[in-house]
Amino acid sequence: TTTHTPVAPAGGPAQLVGQQIDKYRIERLLGQGGMAAVYQALDTALERRVALKLLDAGVAAQPGFRARFLQEAQLAAALRHPNIVQVYDLGNAAGRPYMVQELLPGPTLAQRMQECTARGTRL
Repeated sequence: TTTHTPVAPAGGPAQLVGQQIDKYRIERLLGQGGMAAVYQALDTALERRVALKLLDAGVAAQPGFRARFLQEAQLAAALRHPNIVQVYDLGNAAGRPYMVQELLPGPTLAQRMQECTARGTRL
């Protein structure tokens, strides 16, 4: 059966770690911005790790942002290129849209920038 978790963490995005959103079990927070948080999650049906981008609750409540998020997912899903992550799924958890994408190995952008700074090189 599919478990729907109420997605309204009091302690912020990190509070979702260990929770289930539809068939995705949240394993860790990868990063967050002004509009969304991105998590590493396990697709329990296909047993593969994915990146799950969950729109912030405040942003999801604002007019137009849900449509923009959906449009972003649809446009990204239509693209096929080795340098563009694949979109696997799109869903809604407690009124907050989420997008499931290919999870790429490697450091975060912040880590890469720190490495470049330490070496005195540019990204």
